[in-house]
Amino acid sequence: MADLARAALVLVMALPGMSLPEIAILVVAVVTLNAPFNAARSATLVDVLPGDRYPLGRGITNTTQQAVRLLGFGGGGLIVAALGPNISLVLNAATFVIRLSVHLRLPAAPSGDRAKWFGRSALSSVRTWWSDRRLRYFAARSDRPRRCHEPLQPQT
Repeated sequence: MADLARAALVLVMALPGMSLPEIAILVVAVVTLNAPFNAARSATLVDVLPGDRYPLGRGITNTTQQAVRLLGFGGGGLIVAALGPNISLVLNAATFVIRLSVHLRLPAAPSGDRAKWFGRSALSSVRTWWSDRRLRYFAARSDRPRRCHEPLQPQT
């Protein structure tokens, strides 16, 4: 249902006379509604690609997403140049509706004890992160911009 909300928000952006701050707020809302989809996709990927296949699958997924994002920027720019921003936003809203209709036609995933699995998985991830000094080092530095002269390995 997040796709339906995102379609509605994008349609509001297409209304004539919208100010830039109003559009910016709507863009933030649209992007925020993508978080549940990303979380579900990541959780599903763990189930579909167990063991050593998960890192490879995650890498392929990230690479594909980045390539498609670049193509989307280029194609979106061409569409906006050809049709204008309002019609382009209406087409963008239509893509969310199409995606929702595809999702509704897919068979439901088998229900299991996913809540308990997620809790165990999250706790296991925290334990792994906390037990490895290198992981703690990189996690602590992950929010800072990298500089060329900074070492990649922790100083002991």
